[in-house]
Amino acid sequence: MTTNTQAGSFEGRIDHNPDLADGANSVVAIVSIKSNSPGAATVVAKKRVLGFVVDGSGSMDGAKWKGAKQAVIKGVEAMPTDGNTYFFVIMGGDAAHEIVPVMLSTDENKRKALAALAAMNNTGGTYFARWLAGARAQFAKVPGGINILYFLTDGKNEGEDVATLEKELARCVGQFEVECRGVGVGYKAEELRTVQQALGGSVDGFQQPEELIADFKAVVERTQGLSRSNVMLQIWTPVGVKIATIKQMTPQLLDLSGKVVAGPNPRLSRIDTGAWGEESRDYMLVAELAPEAVGKVDGPAKLVARISLVENVNGTEVETKLNEGGQVTAQWTNDDKKSTVINPKVANYTGQAELARNIQEGVAALNAGDEDKATKALGKARELAVATGNDEATKRIDKIVKVDPDKGTVKIIKGASAGDVVNLDTASTRTKRVK
Repeated sequence: MTTNTQAGSFEGRIDHNPDLADGANSVVAIVSIKSNSPGAATVVAKKRVLGFVVDGSGSMDGAKWKGAKQAVIKGVEAMPTDGNTYFFVIMGGDAAHEIVPVMLSTDENKRKALAALAAMNNTGGTYFARWLAGARAQFAKVPGGINILYFLTDGKNEGEDVATLEKELARCVGQFEVECRGVGVGYKAEELRTVQQALGGSVDGFQQPEELIADFKAVVERTQGLSRSNVMLQIWTPVGVKIATIKQMTPQLLDLSGKVVAGPNPRLSRIDTGAWGEESRDYMLVAELAPEAVGKVDGPAKLVARISLVENVNGTEVETKLNEGGQVTAQWTNDDKKSTVINPKVANYTGQAELARNIQEGVAALNAGDEDKATKALGKARELAVATGNDEATKRIDKIVKVDPDKGTVKIIKGASAGDVVNLDTASTRTKRVK
């Protein structure tokens, strides 16, 4: 079943299969959201703060340091002077070194910043939590802004334990989104994903430092286009129904299940979707029904969830319905032709989530020296990449494994570069949007 609606500056669509087999107790729905130009009631001239954290540890030497330094210089040069944009630069070492404190992007301030960046030299270790805490303090100086952090590293978070990072991430949740980037081959993709999964945003990796320049500029441009924050996905569920999982499926895979908070009444749940420009995103919701809530075969359809968007506009909550009531329904049947049909969007995104899991498991096994496990996982990943039409993932996997076209067997390519391996790992959460 597919339902569509357009209201205000958002368009919404829900795809799901309402027909369930006798006794089935879960419903999967894909919620597609498109943000158009903000409506007249929305404040467009919102403050935007773009922060840069550049790894300045000892391993960031030579070409990596030169490339990173040049990239942040080009990023600052590209900052708009629109009266609403602020920026700062932190160099990460044993501490969060304030190279450029948060300031309004003006021609004069940019000149001051560029002079400070030209004199910046790298030193110290790798301490993600300290760097994030420094960024959090800078963002706090400009309240009410849309906050984006560009977080660049070439290494492992060896200076602190996992608990320390987790505590700082908890403090940062809701304060800013993060664009995590790895450079070279020595960083750990799973550590970048930990930061991204907690704070939202994206993760990517580059082998060549010069590639960072274009990426910095792209993030600056994207930040310019952000005009809306405080947009919540709101889900109403009846008694006996709970949200098992909620994931952002595009543009990158993000598990939002741990970010579900209570709404204004006990039956409402809300998930912060972060900052928006003119863009499209897809979310996958899995709702589970308690035994007493499961319906009877050929009985009336049951309402499983009602989904909408809630946006804070000038201090007032504005709700946008995704369809007539934003309904996700379920009806039980013994007709296999109905219950075995899987909505194409649901099938594709389920496959892409499994694709990401197999890539990460395969790379972890490869790094651990377990070639058999790596071969199995990456072979499955390639099948899923082809099946879901994810050409980028297919190309990246093909740099690590070779498929016999006649036998269909998969082998790990001997001598596959470390860069190709880490880039595959990093890009595992990047998905292809289903039209």
